[in-house]
Parts: sequence; C-alpha cells; structure tokens
Amino acid sequence: MNICVEAILYEQKSVLIQMLELYQYDFSEFSDDDINEYGYFGYAHIDDYWNEEGRHPFFIRVNGKLAGLVLVRSCCEHNTLPNPHCIAEFFVMKKYRQKGVGTCPKLLA
Repeated sequence: MNICVEAILYEQKSVLIQMLELYQYDFSEFSDDDINEYGYFGYAHIDDYWNEEGRHPFFIRVNGKLAGLVLVRSCCEHNTLPNPHCIAEFFVMKKYRQKGVGTCPKLLA
C-alpha cells in the first residue's frame, strides 16, 4: 500500500470542502452537529488555510486515490517549541481505516 500526503492547492478547495462534509458527517455522532437548511455541515475556517500564515491543508492518498485529509495549524499559544504545529482536523475514509493509514510515518513528517 502506497500512502502519500500532498499539500492541497487552492484550486482543489472544492474537493477539500466535500471531504470535510464526509468528515463532519462521520464525526456528528460525537459532536451532535446538525446540517444546515441546505444539507451541509459547513466548515467555518476553510479559507483560513490559504489566507493565514501557519495553516496547511493536506490530502492523504492511498495508491493514488483520495483517502483522507489532515489540516495542520501553528499552535504557539499551547507550546514553547521553536515552530510548533498541531493537527486541527484528521480524517481517514472508512474504507482505509484499520489498515495503518493513520499511523504512516509520512503523516508525521
């Protein structure tokens, strides 16, 4: 299984939005979030990943297929390391879960 992580380009924003909908649907059993009147959960900070320094969106691919996402942001307010970052959102599609995708060292690099 070939797992890779790639930066998401602004031109791919619509794909990220769709994947975030899947993520939020999955997570709704824990968050108790509801969809809006248009049938979407929405994600308030989507544009911040291209407009704010320290935010980085990534797709996870397995054998070239979209399999998930990782949204990373700087977290200086919680850490004293020189360049700290934290994972804001992490999602692996159900098809790829329990197969080691989320523990791949490439995700931690």
